[in-house]
Amino acid sequence: MLSEIFNVNKPVVTFLAPMVRYSRLPFRLLTLRWGTSVVYSPMFIASGFYKSKSARDADFTTSREDQPLVVQFASNNPVEFMKSAEIVANHCACVDLNCGCPQKWANDDCLGAEMIRHAELIQECVRTVKSNIPNLHVSVKIRLCTKERETIRNAGEVNMKRCQNQNLVEKLDDQIKKDEEYQNKEEIIQDTKDQDEIKDGIPNIRQISFAEDGDKMYNFADMHATLSVLHAVEAGGASYITVHGRRREDSSSGTRVSTAAIALIKSEANIPVVANGDIFTPHDCREMRRLTGADGLMSARGLLQNPALFGGFRHPPCEVLQDLESLGIEYGLPVDLKDEYWVNLQCLV
Repeated sequence: MLSEIFNVNKPVVTFLAPMVRYSRLPFRLLTLRWGTSVVYSPMFIASGFYKSKSARDADFTTSREDQPLVVQFASNNPVEFMKSAEIVANHCACVDLNCGCPQKWANDDCLGAEMIRHAELIQECVRTVKSNIPNLHVSVKIRLCTKERETIRNAGEVNMKRCQNQNLVEKLDDQIKKDEEYQNKEEIIQDTKDQDEIKDGIPNIRQISFAEDGDKMYNFADMHATLSVLHAVEAGGASYITVHGRRREDSSSGTRVSTAAIALIKSEANIPVVANGDIFTPHDCREMRRLTGADGLMSARGLLQNPALFGGFRHPPCEVLQDLESLGIEYGLPVDLKDEYWVNLQCLV
């Protein structure tokens, strides 16, 4: 089913982002009912997911209507990622490797956004799933890499303790050395004022300003590192990649998404690219598509406020609340979580 989603003859594909607590079954079904193309589960920790049946039964639920579903895992271990994927393979269209979570607890364990420092390990995680479950799609969700690489060796050491594949450890060390070499380069992609020339929906990368989206400059080393992750994802056999256009240290509320960086990634990619971040209205959808040329659009907070966003509604119809109520009753929804959904919704009355 997922292979048919990215079709050049179809409009842009839309995604409900993975959200802890919020992207549960009733809300996934709600967004599918109101125009979203593909839905994500919350993020699961692979190391615990495949070991604990009670944890799976408590956290992972689905239904026949819950498709296309992408189940997301945080992992830094190819075998654990593969074993978790085996468990859900018959219940989803795709599994996703989270390489974008910026939370400290995840990065301390070399999960989430910390993984983008280890392109070879990401490639191995994807390849291991594809080798063992060839019919299952695999995707990766990333943030933009950062030029602050002074801690990369420590992060590598943390991961090396976990890694049993000595060849992979050596590859990780080589990647660290390459990153250090690029850190010393002073070439910077300069700001340009002309952002208007767009060909086939994709901005000309020579005219992209990496300072257009705020005060921060995206230098050559930053983008080289991010493109290295893209190429690793492709080499592993991923079906598509999702790019949250911020760096790990960037605040979602205080830093605008870099559409220019996403556009560059799209121009270099050989697989579909999904753009994530700052999509709250139908106008945002059109602008993100226009500025990046992305094959898909993903929203988290925008869909919490308006589950009918990808159906083209500026505000959710009142029927959305009725559907949320009925789906909550049918599939079960904690009262406090239902109250949070109601608070987030910006309904017309």
